[in-house]
This record gives sequence, C-alpha cells and structure tokens, in this order.
Amino acid sequence: MKNAHQRMGTIEYKRASDLIKTNIELRCDRFISEGSEALLASVFGGDAEVGAFAAAVVEGHAFSVIFPDGRSMKTTLGKDAVCYRGALNLPGRKHVVRHLVAVAAKLHASGAAGATFLMNFQQELAWTTLASVLGVPGTPEWADWMLAKLRSEDRIVDLDGIGCQPAAIRCTRPELMQWIEEGVRQNQLPFPERDGPIAWRAFALGLEAPTAGAL
Repeated sequence: MKNAHQRMGTIEYKRASDLIKTNIELRCDRFISEGSEALLASVFGGDAEVGAFAAAVVEGHAFSVIFPDGRSMKTTLGKDAVCYRGALNLPGRKHVVRHLVAVAAKLHASGAAGATFLMNFQQELAWTTLASVLGVPGTPEWADWMLAKLRSEDRIVDLDGIGCQPAAIRCTRPELMQWIEEGVRQNQLPFPERDGPIAWRAFALGLEAPTAGAL
C-alpha cells in the first residue's frame, strides 16, 4: 500500500444555481469508462462530499475525472445508475470515511446486452466469466483457443481504468456457440475424457489464492 495515493484518481463535481453552489473533490480508487461513458466509480470522502456526489449520480449530472497520470475527462454514469454506500473506520480518526460505489446501468447488464465487462482482464478469468454469464458449455482448457478466437474477431476491447485493467468482450451467446462448434470440428476444443462435473478455478477479488470449484 506504499504511496497508494499516487495511484488514485480524483473526481470533481461542480454545479451552480441561483440558490446553491456545489464544488466538491473526492479521491477515486477504482474507475472504469468506455470512451467518454463512465461505467463504475469508487470514491471516498466526507459525509457532505459523498452525499453530493451520490445525488449527482442519481440525477445524471456530469463530473470530471482526473487520472493518476494527469489526464482528465468529463463524463456521466448515465440514466438509472445505482449507488452503494459504505463506511471506513480508520485508526486515529474521530469520524468515519464515507465510501460510495456508483455503477452504471450498462455495467449492471453485463452479459445481457452483447457485452461482458471485466474489471481485471486475465485469460482464464475472461473465459470462466463468459462461460458462466452467457451459459455456454465448456472447460477451463478451452480458454486459450477461445480468447485467441475472440481477439481475431476484434471482440476484446481495452477500457480506461483507475486501479484496475478493465476490458469489454463483445459477443452474444449464439456467436460464442458458433465458435465453440468451429473449435470442436477443428479438434481444437477436446471434450473431457470422463463424465462428471467440470472443476473451474475460483478467483478471489485480487486474482490470487485460486481454489477449485465445480460448475
């Protein structure tokens, strides 16, 4: 966690009206965007600042994001974004630090609208997620061929992020089934030698400490 603040971004929200002027700044430890469209923002700060940002998200207001490298962009989480609140109790502080995760409706619908989103792209995790979310048959050993096929079809898109390496995989279930059929016909995707459940790797949030699970 050394120098963690240097890997964080900043979110600025400014709004002025005849009756009130709002100008807040929050630290951002996780952020995902697709082009100029924000998909996720994890921020923390004081009661007033987090409350104002939550209201801005619900009302669809625009805000600015400053990346750790100095880049900036103006964006919004769009219509029907959802906020999840929490609190962090830090040693030596009288007041808790408020934490908020704002999620765009598009990210909530991951897998259902022709796009599956990953916060951290990793080969085996990507295939495991696709097989689970889209409900297709498969084994973990198919990951390399299937991901190579998706890349050859330009279906994997890197996204902008803070504190993560996000990506979007654009494909539907019928398309994935078609490519599985192609791989089976080419003898690139072998079936298991024995009947029974298939053991898939279970991923922790940080992608460490894998365990085996049946799917």
